[in-house]
Amino acid sequence: MTEFRPYIYVEHSLRRPTSITTAAFTGALWRFIKMPKSVLSRDVDGQSGWVSWRVRTHFRENNGECFLFGRITGYRWQGTRFGAVLLDIRGRIIGVKHESFAPPSGSITVGNKTLSFDAEGTWHINAVQSGTAPRV
Repeated sequence: MTEFRPYIYVEHSLRRPTSITTAAFTGALWRFIKMPKSVLSRDVDGQSGWVSWRVRTHFRENNGECFLFGRITGYRWQGTRFGAVLLDIRGRIIGVKHESFAPPSGSITVGNKTLSFDAEGTWHINAVQSGTAPRV
């Protein structure tokens, strides 16, 4: 299992991107906000203040839109693998989730190769075995 690194996930209004190919090819990394190491070294209150500020700033910078995914509806601060704080678009805490969360992902298959991305932006290319249905 890879090392977990806290992040903020951008919740959005569309269940599917307006361009599945573009989202799969790019990894749609704009749905994730990385947290700097300097913030991760703070206590929980310090991290919470930064997350609230970053959510408000992100919403304003993007005019409330998540590219290819519609309106920004909220944010999910994934602080641990199994725990998240839910925030509204103004950076206010609106709930807590105690469950495993895997952000939606996608991949594209061309020929016998599947291209996918992880939350850090790393590309993964895998050969598809015969008889395996491609994922979209």
